[in-house]
Amino acid sequence: PGPDFDEPLVARGELTPALAALLAPVPLTGLVERLYPGLAPLPDGRMGWAQLPAPVGGVAGESPAMLLLRLQTEPEARARAALLAAASEEVLAQVVSIAPLDRPRHPDIVPGDSARAVMVLDGLFGELVERRGLATYDPRLGSFEARLRLADWLRRRGERRCVGLYEELLAEWGLRPGWCEPLYRLGLWYSEQGDVEEAVATWSRGDQYSTDHGAHFLIYAANEFRRSAPEQAAALYAQAYEASAAHGDGWSMALALRGRAYARQRVGDLSGALAILSEPVAGVRAGEGAAALAIQRASLLFDAGEYAAAAQAASAAETLLAAVTEPLAGDGFESLLPTAQRCATWAARWAAASAWSATTSLVLEPTASGGWVGTMTVSLPAGAVPRWVTPAGLTVTEERDQRGTINRFYREYVLRVEAGAPLAQPVEVQVWSGAADEPQASLTMFISSAAAGESNNEVP
Repeated sequence: PGPDFDEPLVARGELTPALAALLAPVPLTGLVERLYPGLAPLPDGRMGWAQLPAPVGGVAGESPAMLLLRLQTEPEARARAALLAAASEEVLAQVVSIAPLDRPRHPDIVPGDSARAVMVLDGLFGELVERRGLATYDPRLGSFEARLRLADWLRRRGERRCVGLYEELLAEWGLRPGWCEPLYRLGLWYSEQGDVEEAVATWSRGDQYSTDHGAHFLIYAANEFRRSAPEQAAALYAQAYEASAAHGDGWSMALALRGRAYARQRVGDLSGALAILSEPVAGVRAGEGAAALAIQRASLLFDAGEYAAAAQAASAAETLLAAVTEPLAGDGFESLLPTAQRCATWAARWAAASAWSATTSLVLEPTASGGWVGTMTVSLPAGAVPRWVTPAGLTVTEERDQRGTINRFYREYVLRVEAGAPLAQPVEVQVWSGAADEPQASLTMFISSAAAGESNNEVP
């Protein structure tokens, strides 16, 4: 069973201080996340250990791994600064080499993981380079891992010196299996500086450095082009699809198809985009890939106003997702099921009517000024034009329009309904929505007042 993280193991007598000191050299980075992936973050955002054992002999005598764990889990900036100040340059340089990299432009496997990595590394280099004046070419920062993190720090600061470091690391990397971090991050530099052509050229070199991830780099290159040059992006996505198929990577095949479909959508070819999303995927993670394509089809149909077809496609995606027993971590897969569920729900609603509310009855309450008022929420499809048709003596106004904060499936309006006197009987307020020149009366609200003795349950 997992330990109780409400109190330190030392305090419970399950781990003595002496044993804690012996365990300190164990690389603890990410240990809790790996052993207990379902563990919820603590209230202050830290993962795992609520408290660490007190340092044995002071922080200066601890191992780099334990110092790293303290930096990762300490929420107070002053306390982190004190930890850094107490450690020697040799230990800090070792911590740099083992500190996790951030995950720019990539969903976190653990919430806050990427931001925590940036926080730790920025603190380490701030202490070593800025406060202690350590040269960036110091031999203690000479390992491949340390120089990669140094290049990242320079990139985040907008310093072009990172380019030379990344190129040096690429020369040392050569051609090997696995993800080539220096190439990915060099492309990020150009992308962040707005140099799209150079970013694409960099990521297109993926097969020169990785024997099995060249297709992934092509997808990044195509993503960079897809807004400014959709036709060139489509060509890169096609290359990525073929390369992924050759390696039996079903998830990458799906990503390439989604990109191609987006490029067709950008030029107004909806039927072409839907046809691309129907192409097959096979190999590793093909189930996740098929589900992602189904959700993309549902989204395209939803945006086109084909709500019945969108609801059907979203339901099919839910079925495919239910069959996935081990979801892919770190590539945004965890967001697919909620997206499919929302799409299916709202597409079914818009297929039936062009306005929706959780309740269509409202009881007005008296105010101190002698009037009667109440609020209710109505949702409309994005792009619909609302109009409130009310009888004499009743006023309906938009009290709060949340269109900027609601998700893409609907726009939500909070309506303020006012009357100058109690209503003798329930009255109708119609919500008209749709195109500006072809509105539809798709929702009728029944309004009553408390003084008239009406209740929501008595309204037809």
